Amino acid sequence: MLWCVIPHLQSFNDIWCSIILSPMKLVFIRRTSVDVSKGVCYGNTDVNLAPSFPQEASAVKDNLSAYRFDKTFYSPLSRCVKLAEFCGYPEAIKDNRLKEINFGAWEMQSYDAIRSDLTGLVR
Repeated sequence: MLWCVIPHLQSFNDIWCSIILSPMKLVFIRRTSVDVSKGVCYGNTDVNLAPSFPQEASAVKDNLSAYRFDKTFYSPLSRCVKLAEFCGYPEAIKDNRLKEINFGAWEMQSYDAIRSDLTGLVR
């Protein structure tokens, strides 16, 4: 069984190929809350975790106690690294393919500002 801590689900072509060749059970864990204002677009910006991290991470750790994993993988973003370490998986494998996408100029911009910038482009 594999455990992956990822910021958001995205393309997993390489992992999908492994699943087809060798069926296995995958467990995906979404990271805990981040310290970013609501309505802000962030992708692979390495944002801080919310102050609620200890409580949220404890709940994740408790839920994982029923599992035994053969391998664990996580995104190199600190919000995923910290969760993996908190949950007792310091030997997990950092995999850049699990990193959230980069939204370019939209990174750390409000959705309202992005919408405003696009208004002239969309009819």
